[in-house]
Amino acid sequence: MNEKVTQMISLLFRDLQPSEEVRALHDEVLNNCQERFADLTENGLSEEEALAAVMESLRGMEDVLKDYPRTDAAPAEEAPAAPAEEPATEEGRSLSHFAPEDILAIETSLTSSDVEVLASDHEFSLEIRGEVYSRLDSDGTLRIWQEKATDDLFRGISWEHSFDSFESFGDAMGKLGQNLSRLVNRGLQIARERSDCRVLIRMPRAIHPDIRIRTMSGSIRWEDAVPGGEFSLRSTSGNVLVQVPGSYLLPRAQLTTMSGDAEARLCADDLQIASVSGDVSWEGEAGTLAMSSTSGDAEAAGFFRKASLNTTSGDLTLEMTRGSSAEIRAKSVSGDIEVRLPREIREVSASLKTVSGEIRQRGVEIADGAPVFIEAGTVSGDLKISH
Repeated sequence: MNEKVTQMISLLFRDLQPSEEVRALHDEVLNNCQERFADLTENGLSEEEALAAVMESLRGMEDVLKDYPRTDAAPAEEAPAAPAEEPATEEGRSLSHFAPEDILAIETSLTSSDVEVLASDHEFSLEIRGEVYSRLDSDGTLRIWQEKATDDLFRGISWEHSFDSFESFGDAMGKLGQNLSRLVNRGLQIARERSDCRVLIRMPRAIHPDIRIRTMSGSIRWEDAVPGGEFSLRSTSGNVLVQVPGSYLLPRAQLTTMSGDAEARLCADDLQIASVSGDVSWEGEAGTLAMSSTSGDAEAAGFFRKASLNTTSGDLTLEMTRGSSAEIRAKSVSGDIEVRLPREIREVSASLKTVSGEIRQRGVEIADGAPVFIEAGTVSGDLKISH
């Protein structure tokens, strides 16, 4: 094992409060990065180049880890000894009804449960299956949680690595932005046992609560309901699928998954979509759009002012459906990059770079000062700009 890779991962995790989940993620990421480092050096890269590639591939992990408890954070409140709502019965469901005007925020902390939120024309309802609990706090926050995982979520993972202090690896830092000619990226996969847990929320169209949904091995599906000013959906290994009516412009939306896919159809002033080893896709409108994946593809289509797409080994496809000005930045190491523009746009200001790939322009000329600016770079992939 390479000691500098170990130090790099220790730095990434050093501020997190120790837990089984954190240790599992730490060891899985460490093993994945050590394998990637070995593959890169076996394929002819120097140690410095391989370290830089490993470091670049970890960029999406910051979004995955940002909501985990920190060692300097105030201790979290303990879950109540007894749930405010009865758990679901073995035969089926526990259905709870709340006055819609009392719900100001919805917050979940789940392990193996899927979450589904649907728009409703009538009252608010919460349907639970499995060992999932809920309560409505005095501040208007509906809290939904699982007290503990029902299964061993990380079978087969050993705990042989401890948290080490970070020592300087300046040579790797100095190579962070270096272009690479090859990258073998195996992605990150975590096998989990699933239990039959499910949360179904039917939310009236008349209310728009803040949303903070987090589940570990479950998937999240959001369909036609409208959130409030805060909209954050996070899953560790499940998919995140979102559709918000196009007539609503959300202030900010953040969708994150580790090994699942993230797919969204929505309009937001500030939109962030991230996955480590899954694909990410979006349709709609955005003021500022940021999409990233380590080993998955990224696809975007819509109207935007600024767009930033990043992946290590996946392909990037961005379609600007309308508009006369925009700022586009796209970066991949070994993937292809394609930008499609409206037919009325004939000129763009661009900085296009590839080491061993091909640059193609079809129906678009490069002209300084054009209202659409494109900065795109890949090492071994192709670049294409067309209508």
